[in-house]
Amino acid sequence: DNIRLKGYDIIRNDRIGRRGGGVLIFVRQGIKYSILDNINDGHGNLEVCGVKNRFSKRQRLYSSNTDWGIFRSSLEDRIQEDALKKRTNHCPWWNEECDNLIANRKVALENFKKSGTRDDFLLYKRECAKTRIGYKNIEKENFRKFCESYSQAIVDTIKNQVSSFFPWAPWVCSDPFSFEWL
Repeated sequence: DNIRLKGYDIIRNDRIGRRGGGVLIFVRQGIKYSILDNINDGHGNLEVCGVKNRFSKRQRLYSSNTDWGIFRSSLEDRIQEDALKKRTNHCPWWNEECDNLIANRKVALENFKKSGTRDDFLLYKRECAKTRIGYKNIEKENFRKFCESYSQAIVDTIKNQVSSFFPWAPWVCSDPFSFEWL
């Protein structure tokens, strides 16, 4: 009943030649360790086997000859400034008010996470509703401004732009400049 694992040392195995449970202690071979003495309580009921691990700290890159200014500047030269992904506003109607709505909602969420009370949850849900309604109103207002800035002659351009604002907009209406379908 010898159990072996590749890459591990067996420190203790109590099942050799016995029936029933036992203790099996493995230590990975790459780890430095020493076996502590077995401690017996005198009655034979308690036996303790300890393994003392000796971990060494990793060596850090340090030298008195290292010029950290050159090191840092060479890193900055290698890393492109535009490597970071810049966040763009995907909606043509996005403005500062939308950012404020999101910020208020996030503050309400953080307050709810900290306290966990029902009142803060209701405040958070109220901020979510304000954000949703605010988006809808800002979107409609900007779409109205957009439609009023064009004349009847370029309806195709308007239809293309409308699809960016309202993908669900119906194209069959009596007057494309009326806001009956909004």
